[in-house]
Amino acid sequence: SMISFNYKNELGSNIKFREALSLALNREMLFSDNKQIRPTHELIPSMYLGRSETKFEYNPAKAKEIIEKYFKNQISKTKPIKAIFHGKPGKENNEPVLTLQSQLEKAGIYVEFEGREWVRFDNDRSIVFREVGKGATFTDPVSSFASYIAEDKSKNEYNVLNDKKSFELFNKAKTTSNREAKAKYLRNLTKHFQKQYRVLPTGEIRNSFVYKKSKIKAIGLFGISSSIDFNKVKMRK
Repeated sequence: SMISFNYKNELGSNIKFREALSLALNREMLFSDNKQIRPTHELIPSMYLGRSETKFEYNPAKAKEIIEKYFKNQISKTKPIKAIFHGKPGKENNEPVLTLQSQLEKAGIYVEFEGREWVRFDNDRSIVFREVGKGATFTDPVSSFASYIAEDKSKNEYNVLNDKKSFELFNKAKTTSNREAKAKYLRNLTKHFQKQYRVLPTGEIRNSFVYKKSKIKAIGLFGISSSIDFNKVKMRK
């Protein structure tokens, strides 16, 4: 699970706002009732190379100071910001979102959430951020960054912030065949993302599964995100 920002929105593109939102997040409490998810500060999953082993600071008082100093006229109880999350209204989908909403309110960040089956910003510049689960744990950690870096620099996607350093580190990590060099580039890219509060990872599934492609006979999908239903994976003998 993670929070990504709409860079065509005035708040989402503001690093001070992203910092404040990050400071307001208590990851350890977001999924306290879900034993399948553990808190994380990393975009790259556990046991993969390129992790920074650095944690985001949790300081709601500091977050509130930033909001009051820079965004007092833009965010209030009567003028909440808009955000979307992956799912339909209901306790199962809403519980982490309600916890997130409560945490943000303590920092003076009032949010009106909308559940959607397909969590995309599309052409809606009014949406500040989205809370969404990761659809997969990629076998190549470079892929964790692919959605947030435009390889075609002429494109200006809503969730992409083009900057020279990200683009260069991503391409170096992508093209090198040296494992140690790849780890170095990914680690530096991770730290760069964290410094800019580009994406705010919040939780990851505790267990990952790796299947040999030639052994898979059929798979089944479920849910609005077309995730793999592991109860419907059929293996060849």
